[in-house]
Amino acid sequence: SAEQVITPGDYQRDLPMDVAVPAINLDGYQLERTSVWGEQGLRIMLDQVVGGSTSARAADGWGGDGYQQWFDGSNAAFLLVYQGDTEADLDELEDALLTFAINSVPEEAFVWVDSKDGQLFFIAASVPEIGEQIRSSVGLG
Repeated sequence: SAEQVITPGDYQRDLPMDVAVPAINLDGYQLERTSVWGEQGLRIMLDQVVGGSTSARAADGWGGDGYQQWFDGSNAAFLLVYQGDTEADLDELEDALLTFAINSVPEEAFVWVDSKDGQLFFIAASVPEIGEQIRSSVGLG
């Protein structure tokens, strides 16, 4: 994984975890992409808003993730399910994602950051009702 390239000492010691992303059907939306965001992806995303040292520290505890991205022709929706190496890593990324969400997601859109059962969920959607549907589908209050 990119994590092992960024931190060569992790090679063969800190292997990526498989993270299951629940299958969600959104009426009118097509699932465009399912993949892994990764430590490098988190760093790039967070660097745009929260800054280098904070984003590096938050992404450093990456253990594994999976994401899904939907599109309906004009609106997008996104779900990231993240697993940290430790609970503290999950908390660090949650704080960074909250800062990211507050400072970069338009007020009229939907964004949700929450943890459940040792995993962190980041949801963003152009249409608030779709964001709520994703949130409900993954079992977040």
